[in-house]
Amino acid sequence: MEQSRGGQHSRRSRRRVKRPWWRGPLPLVGTVAVVVIAVVVFIVAANQSGSEGPIGQVVPASLVREVTAVSPSVISAVGTGGLRTPLRAISGPTLTSGGKPELLYIGAEYCPYCAANRWSLVNALSRFGTFSNLHYMRSATTDGDIATFTFHGGSTYTSKYLAFLPIENEDRSGNQLETMTAAQQQLFSTLGNNGFPFLDFAGKYANGAGSTSAGGFDPNILAGADWTKIAAALKNANDPITQAIIGNANYETAAICTLTHNQPAASCQVPAIKTIQRTLAH
Repeated sequence: MEQSRGGQHSRRSRRRVKRPWWRGPLPLVGTVAVVVIAVVVFIVAANQSGSEGPIGQVVPASLVREVTAVSPSVISAVGTGGLRTPLRAISGPTLTSGGKPELLYIGAEYCPYCAANRWSLVNALSRFGTFSNLHYMRSATTDGDIATFTFHGGSTYTSKYLAFLPIENEDRSGNQLETMTAAQQQLFSTLGNNGFPFLDFAGKYANGAGSTSAGGFDPNILAGADWTKIAAALKNANDPITQAIIGNANYETAAICTLTHNQPAASCQVPAIKTIQRTLAH
């Protein structure tokens, strides 16, 4: 919020100026009408600026940078963030796309664990590529109203190391949004226990309802915080928000590094990531 400038205000002339008749004072009825309109506009604006916030709008590049360009020193200091591993080894079909290993994400916009995990996933995947056209989203008001993003609405991810296939299966109201193929539904059912979110790391690791830590971390850590507050917290390695988001992202990064043969080195040769890699079941 911009602070007011104190101390100096321009002085207004005390000289009375005769106004033209067409700019004279409004009659009483007109004044009342203006007041009523102003009140209505204020009420509508207040309702629209509640928990909905900027839902559906494109996330500005400045906010995306705050989430994706977290300092390497913070990444190293966080390590696991004290989280239990959200990953488990699986024996699923190998997922590839365009000759690259594929990370399959199946989630729902209403889901609070999906909301939490998207923060980590956007950070982790940005260590290997670039997102564009992400949109603001919140989990359902009855499911935490957690500030997050959505991969629905035309978001894209580009990387020379891996492919990312996101499916937002249901919207914020729990209605069908994006459909799964029969093969994806099979993975979601057998490996993901039909629970959101489900992440399949090229058939080698899974993160989701079948894991001991569904979604990575407790979404209540983000409760009551908006996008700006969450993104700003990622500068502080000791903040509980950072411990959760980056700790989970580091696990996901370690899993991705096993798929990309530890490329790029800038992301995979970080000591904290190498340490986590050694703890992953094979």
